Amino acid sequence: MKIMERLNKLAKGNAEYRKFNARIINDATVKYIGVRTPDLKKIAREIAQADWQEFLKNNNWHIYEMKAVAFYLPQFLKLDFAEFFALYARLSPYASSWANCDCLGIKKDFIRQNPVQSWRKIAEYLNSGNGWAVRIGLNLVFANFLDAENIDRTLAEIKKIDSRYHAEAQRGTLDYYVKMMLAWTLAEVAVKQRVKVENILPKLDRETAKYTKQKMRDSRRI
Repeated sequence: MKIMERLNKLAKGNAEYRKFNARIINDATVKYIGVRTPDLKKIAREIAQADWQEFLKNNNWHIYEMKAVAFYLPQFLKLDFAEFFALYARLSPYASSWANCDCLGIKKDFIRQNPVQSWRKIAEYLNSGNGWAVRIGLNLVFANFLDAENIDRTLAEIKKIDSRYHAEAQRGTLDYYVKMMLAWTLAEVAVKQRVKVENILPKLDRETAKYTKQKMRDSRRI
């Protein structure tokens, strides 16, 4: 059975879920058919063991579920450092929602074991003019570099991104999703380094600081 046929079969009876998903994903560039996340991950896992390159080549990027399967693939593929970031470079131009970006927040030993090379690669995303690329980079930082050895570099990168967005006075939807990811990362840092986070809050954009405080209040670990 072709992937699209399988997705349509899995979506039967999920009309309310489709509406719910469309609302929370909030990506008007794609069509939603209503397949649940566990099913999408199962399909991605199966494709990872088959001809996943062909799947990407022929993917319909205008169907949310087809795109989601593609973005889940890196979780299930056995890739080395170069292959991993090559796949990210291939996927990132198709990112059009927070959900796409957050699929790519993957913890990898080879990232943490090669911090200089990894930061260089991740910085390409953090310094991008595309907000979705920035969020992808922040997801990789969140997954791999919130340890004691990297915390100062992480905070420095967050301040750079926040300063850039504040200076450009962006007020679009994309701006919101970048700032929320900054806040989420800072709140996670605050679990072990609360003082450091509180020290930089007054220096952040007003909205970023507000979102961070909100997430810190919501956390049961701080």
